[in-house]
Amino acid sequence: GQGLGRREDGIAEAIRVKVKCDTAGVGHDAAEPFTFHWWDHVFNKAAANIAVEAGQDGISVKALSEQGGSISNKKPRKAGSSGSLLYGRFVK
Repeated sequence: GQGLGRREDGIAEAIRVKVKCDTAGVGHDAAEPFTFHWWDHVFNKAAANIAVEAGQDGISVKALSEQGGSISNKKPRKAGSSGSLLYGRFVK
């Protein structure tokens, strides 16, 4: 058929826009909970808090610190984001 434009080869129908039905924001990765291996993170953090020493009377195991920081299955935040809150009063 006849299209639009000088050479009449352009599209004559309107462009249909896809409707976004989910509540996720731009850049949201729906697979993120499945890509972060929290058990590996928790194990490494707990193992770093333990010291094993071999002596003449046997092997002794002790914790380096009682608190050891918080061990959580949540993804650790980036170090730079918590220090500076630019426009912090606008963000809830």
